[in-house]
Formats: sequence, C-alpha cells, structure tokens
Amino acid sequence: MKRFFIIPALSLIIASLFTSVEINAEDDVKPRNSESIIFFPFTNYTDSDMKYLSVYIPELLKNNFKSEKNVLPVTLNDIGGRVKSDIQKYENLQDKRALAQMMKELEIGIGISGRYLIQGQTIIIETGILKSDGEYIAGEIFEGKIDDRFFGTLSDYAQSRVKWIRTDILHEVIPSNIVEKHSISFRFIKILKDTGLSSIEKGWLFAVLIMILFYLLSLTVSILLVKIEEKFSSNTNTEIDDMVINLAKKPLKFIIILAGIKVALYASDYKSDAVFFAGKFITALILIALAYIGSGIFGIIIRAWGERIADSLNPRINNDLVPLLERMMKVIIFSIVLILVLSSFEIDVAPLVASLGIAGFAIGFAVKDILSNIIGGIILILDNSFSVGDKVTIDTDTGIIKEVGLRNTKILTYDNELIIIPNGELMNKKFKNYVLPDPTLRVVVNFGVAYGTDVDRVREIILAAVKSINGICSDPGPVVEFFQMADSSLNFYAKFWIPDFSKYNDKMLEATDIIYKTLDTNGIEIPFPTNTVYLKKE
Repeated sequence: MKRFFIIPALSLIIASLFTSVEINAEDDVKPRNSESIIFFPFTNYTDSDMKYLSVYIPELLKNNFKSEKNVLPVTLNDIGGRVKSDIQKYENLQDKRALAQMMKELEIGIGISGRYLIQGQTIIIETGILKSDGEYIAGEIFEGKIDDRFFGTLSDYAQSRVKWIRTDILHEVIPSNIVEKHSISFRFIKILKDTGLSSIEKGWLFAVLIMILFYLLSLTVSILLVKIEEKFSSNTNTEIDDMVINLAKKPLKFIIILAGIKVALYASDYKSDAVFFAGKFITALILIALAYIGSGIFGIIIRAWGERIADSLNPRINNDLVPLLERMMKVIIFSIVLILVLSSFEIDVAPLVASLGIAGFAIGFAVKDILSNIIGGIILILDNSFSVGDKVTIDTDTGIIKEVGLRNTKILTYDNELIIIPNGELMNKKFKNYVLPDPTLRVVVNFGVAYGTDVDRVREIILAAVKSINGICSDPGPVVEFFQMADSSLNFYAKFWIPDFSKYNDKMLEATDIIYKTLDTNGIEIPFPTNTVYLKKE
C-alpha cells in the first residue's frame, strides 16, 4: 500500500525538478530583473492575405504578458531608438542570427519569435524562444479556427503561450488561472507563511518543512483513530465502527502524506508544467484512495445489512444479493472517480460519458432478459415467496424447490425431473406453495357407498377409523362429510390435517386403505357404476 502511493508520486516529483533544473542549466534563458523580453514580428509563412497578423500576434503576446519579476515586454516598435545600428537590417525575420545579434546589443535575454500558416479556415501558429547565441527552441504548435470568434481564438493562444513562457521559461509564480485550480493548496501555503514562515527564502526548504508537517499530521491522525477505535469498541455492541476505522486507517494516513507532497510541490521554487502534472497525478492517487475507502465502507454496511436481514428473513440474501450489491457499488464509485481523474487532467469527459450512455443502452437492450431474470431473482428473494425445500405447484408441475438463484429457479419433481424456470418468467406466474403460511396440510379422501346405506353410521365408523391414523393433527380434528348423491353412490369426504406437508402422499394412501377395510369389515357396500338394459319383446 505504501509503495503504491509514495513511489509513483516521488518519481514524478524528482522528474519535475530535473525538468526545471534542465531548463536553467542548458537554456540559460532566465533573465535578470532589469532585463526585457522581446516579441519579434511573426513570419507570414504562406504569404497569406492576413499580413497584419505578423505584427498583431506579438503585440497581443506583449499585452497579455504580466511579469512578477520586473521583466519588461517589448516589440520592435518599442525599441527602434535603442538599436545601435540600422534596424532595417534586422527586418529579415527568418535570419535568427541577425535577431540574436540585436538581442546582444540590447542586452535582452529572451526573444520570442514564430510563424503562422493559413490553411483554408485554419490557422497554425508556431512559437519559439530565441537565445542570444542564435539557438531557436520551438514550442508547442497552436491550431485554431478562422471563424466569427477568430480574435477570441487568438486571445486564447496568447494567454496559453504567456503561461508557458512564465512557468517553463521564467519560473515565475503560477498565473492566477492556475492558482484558482489549486486554490486550496495555495491558501494553505499562505496560512503557513502568515504564521511566520515567510522568512524562509529557499523554496525547497519551505517545501521540505511542509512535508514534515504533513507527515507528523498523518502520524497524529493514526494515533487518534486507534484511540477512537478503542473507545468505540468498548461502548458499542456492533463491530461496524471497528471495521470502518481499521479499513480507513492506513489509506487515510497516505492520503495526508500525498496531500503534503502536493502542497510542498506548489510551495517550491519550481513551477514547470511537470510540477503541475505531478500535482494532478497525486490528486488522482488521492481520489483512488478515497474511492477505496468509500467502497470498503459501503461494503461493510451492505454486509452488515445482509446478515441482519438474513437472520430475520432469508439466508439467501446474504449469499446471493449482498455480493451483487457490493460489486455494483464498487463499479459506481470507481466509475465516478475515473471521470473525476480524467477531468483533473483536463480531458473532456462529456464524449466519454455520452459514449458510455449509448453503450450502456445497447448493452442493456442486448442483456435485458438477463437483467430481468436478475431483478426477478432479487424480488423473489426479498419477497420470500418460497424457499429451498418448499413444495410448490407451478402451472402443471409439482415438486420441491432445489435452488433459487439470481437468474433462475430449479424445481425437482416427484418423477426426479429437474425443471428450470427463469426468474423473470416466474415472477409473472401464479404458483401454489404448500408450505406457506405454515407446513400443515389438509388431506382429503373421497369414497362412496351404495344407496340405502345409513349415512350416520358411515360417518361414525369412518371418523373413528381416521382418528386411529398416527401422526395427524388433533386440532383441527378429522371430519367426515356427506356431500353428494351421485348416479350410483352416496359420496363422502374424509378430511384430516397433517403437521408436515411432506407426509401427504403417505397419509393419503394410509387413509384410503383404512377406509376401504373399515367399510368392508362393517358390511357396507361400495358400489360401482352399473347400467340396466331393458329389452322389449314384440
């Protein structure tokens, strides 16, 4: 865990520092406070009709340039009287050595030159740094549209190039637009300086002090969490608080350390783009750590809820539903963090979100049956309509529930046939559960006697015979009912209750056997269907 957070961040920090030092050592373009920076006219590379841009672009760069080191921005129009020789010889803007010679005469440390290219409705601008020894260092290529907001596009170009000059070349404090993005870090730096630390002139020393302060803060937080855990564990009956503290203890410590490294970066003397990239990378690590803590806490809460519901309702909730909810919560949390991380790197996530929405719709449509079955399984589990081991009748199939999964339900019939029904389909079916609301079940045996038989005597002897059956309920007790005068017989019901539905077939067969033998012993005729045929003799 520690290596995961610290090593990548420190690698980026070291890389960013070397990037800044390399600019100082090799380019040697950092001016003194009394020096100027000159913006030369840009070359009209394709000799387009927009010749005014040759002068307009450097003027725009000059007007957007604001230095905190007394660096004076100038153009050729500003220094015409200061050139010791004829300025006309420097108007060949592609002669970089001639321009470098001018910079030496004027004692200007940095020159900004470039060229622009017009291609249809697109403008491409190359901006570079010219040193007094004639070396030209090209910067990032800018590309924009020539439309109704063309001058706004040029203004955006000027602001981005000025930021590049100030941060990567002059190593000045961060421009206001960047400070706003990291306002929390800079406010904290300001608070530290206001406490009396502003006397520390070396930026790297101030950065080291900040890292030490944050490390001590992380140790303090770890000790406090241990004390809180000890106090709560003795005063509460649940283990949720202990599990949450144990989960968050180490990641929270590293989050504080990473935050300290980020603040220390911005407090140092180095303000290159690599430093800002390192800060964004650290922010991404912090977001991932927070996602880890958040998903873990949700997992603890969901598992605790599952155990409680499983104890009171159904153990399947803890086995089937809880893992599904945990995975869904992790996917949601880390998806949100991914979007935030991409946004911190200034990556436009709107197309990604739209693509994910379209892809989600397509995938959802493709797997709608699977999702329907999963949702049906969740509803059946929560509804507690049946459990494993219940006897049910669904359509014309009767059997025992062997498994209730998230996608389908399995029923084993009395013929040893396994029937698999998708949960989405089962939700819309009418089924009979012999176990609910309790496992007691009524057994009904039909029988008939011949016409002319004493029905009261039949009730008496059959009721006594049924009561002699072992393992039947006394409350409610058995009854014998005369319910029909059929074509060939007087029909009766013998009804009694058994405490366990699984004994239904055994008790029904036993009762049928006893009723037949009782009728036969008492000489009561059991009729069978007969037809009388009359023949007419002629």
